[in-house]
Amino acid sequence: MKYAFNRLLLPKNKLNRYDSNAHQPGEGLFTPMAAYLLFAAYFLIGIFGRFPWKADEPYSFSIVWNIILQGEWLVPYVAGDPFLEKPPLMFWLGALFAKALPAAAAYESSRLAVVLCIAVTVGSLLWAAAHLHRELAQERQYRVSAPPTPAAWRLNALALLVGTLGLAEHVHKFTADLGQMAGATLALAALAAGTAPRAAPREIQSAPLLPGILFGAGTGIAFLSKGLLVAGIAGLSLLCCLAVLPAFRRRGGAGFSLAALLAALPFAVPWPLALYLREPELFMQWFWVNNVGRFAGFTELGGHHNPLSNRLLSLMAGGAPLSFLLLAGLAAAAVRGKAGRCRRRLYRLLRRRPAYGSVTIFLAVGLVTLLSSASMRDIYLLPLYPAMALAALPILNRHCPKAQKSEARNADIQRYGALRAPKAQNPKRNGTDRHLRIMRGVINALCAALLALILITWFQLSRYGEPRLLRLLWPRVSGVFPMSFTLQTSWLMQGAAAGLIVLWRRVIRAGNGNRVLMSWSAGLAMLWGTAFLLLMPWFDAARSYRDTFHSLTPLVSQEHCLATDGLGESELGLLHYVTGRAGTRIYAGWSGEGDGVTLNRASLRCNLRLVQDSLKNPGKKLPADWHEIWRGHRPADGNGFILYRRNGSDD
Repeated sequence: MKYAFNRLLLPKNKLNRYDSNAHQPGEGLFTPMAAYLLFAAYFLIGIFGRFPWKADEPYSFSIVWNIILQGEWLVPYVAGDPFLEKPPLMFWLGALFAKALPAAAAYESSRLAVVLCIAVTVGSLLWAAAHLHRELAQERQYRVSAPPTPAAWRLNALALLVGTLGLAEHVHKFTADLGQMAGATLALAALAAGTAPRAAPREIQSAPLLPGILFGAGTGIAFLSKGLLVAGIAGLSLLCCLAVLPAFRRRGGAGFSLAALLAALPFAVPWPLALYLREPELFMQWFWVNNVGRFAGFTELGGHHNPLSNRLLSLMAGGAPLSFLLLAGLAAAAVRGKAGRCRRRLYRLLRRRPAYGSVTIFLAVGLVTLLSSASMRDIYLLPLYPAMALAALPILNRHCPKAQKSEARNADIQRYGALRAPKAQNPKRNGTDRHLRIMRGVINALCAALLALILITWFQLSRYGEPRLLRLLWPRVSGVFPMSFTLQTSWLMQGAAAGLIVLWRRVIRAGNGNRVLMSWSAGLAMLWGTAFLLLMPWFDAARSYRDTFHSLTPLVSQEHCLATDGLGESELGLLHYVTGRAGTRIYAGWSGEGDGVTLNRASLRCNLRLVQDSLKNPGKKLPADWHEIWRGHRPADGNGFILYRRNGSDD
């Protein structure tokens, strides 16, 4: 009756504009479905169908391989040496998947752990986005400002995460950081759920328990995947929420904290305790050197002595466009009022929107912790990208296009009727919509140009065996990819790439949602998927050590001892997997190439020595009683491997 009454009162042109049942061109159920399929393809394509790639994936798989061979689940090993930089949860998952699927290659089946971590991350992100939307929907001013619907809000959250530039390089690799990201996102979502206002009185008493359990589980997963850093960030964030969110304290913050503590204990206690009881020295190596030492700066491992300027650059570039969106939001907040007014607005934000306040607290604590740590790499930002996406959602909504606001207006019409629906605010005629259309057109044109370059490169590699156009546009490509490479075509991969292009076209032609955001994220997902579907063998030849170590295998398979000089954990792990020979470092130590000072006496009895060095100008000279018998390198790599044999040893 209400729908028929609205049709009688509203003019035809107004009815078509506001009726949620009258579909506009490009709109419909298929549009979000196409976006979700495209984003799912982005997360999955690039995980399988290749050999382990540096920097962290080869040694991570080597730990899994040692678990399969030796059955050693407590102490992680890389090529026969203990490796205590990271706890073993991610490696346990990889080994379980590899044992469950023995017919597949171990480095492929173990990557199902990556799929599991991505599923947990995405599910937690959508859960947190739903709580933020429900919290904002309870504010009267939110409905007047015409925000997106809950479904569009969740899709925007996922699009913001997919569009993050720093995510693509790391999210497809089998590393411990994926487990840490999954645990951190689960803990963040549980914290947002625990602090969000409840709609029913019964929820006030019962709801904090389940989010508290999930918060503790997520914190424990992050701890058992990577170590103390993100677990400490989650713990400090909870303490800050208890201190500055009075509504959270009244609604059961103590119960939330107790449930979180009990849920985290099974992850935080058994493995460190078992390691300490069995190998106290290795426990101190893990706890003091690789956790406390990395943060305090008295251990010189990966990412140490990274200046603050480089860290901020990594944050802005890797977190783009989220980092720029958040920076613009902070600048706009600072311009709108003085310091006292900003403090009052911050207080109102924490009082009215505690769930969003918990997200910003988690992000702020994480950024301060990482920027103050003595060591930092780009991959360390991975657990903070979901928090950045959630924090940017309201900022994105403040500048949403007119089509997105009319979508919310349609929802109000459907809920309240034409006469009682809140009146939508008229957008300011200041050229904002025109600028957004120009930006969207530029993004789509850039994606189309890059897609054409990918297709031409694929055609030239499969037809002529060399990327002629890419070499003309990028003269230094020969230092990254092999220039002479015959690409084998596959109809299955070509069909999948065509499907991605169709999905991309459907998403960018849609008339609903945030068009600029969807153009950026859908374009990035399409380019990533198309490039890896069509050019994966070429990428693998440039980044894989498989062919290099296969050619080395006949020379070392009969030897019982192989000394190594300059090889890190990744090279040692792949050397062990491909050749079956675990190298012995010439220097003592458990990380990297050793300490570089103390000679490893076990390596002195080896008659073969594999050196990683520059092939044009080798800097490592061996004594005169050694002679070179082999050289190998990746096709586009200036550094490679040189195998020496001691004079007088058996051939």
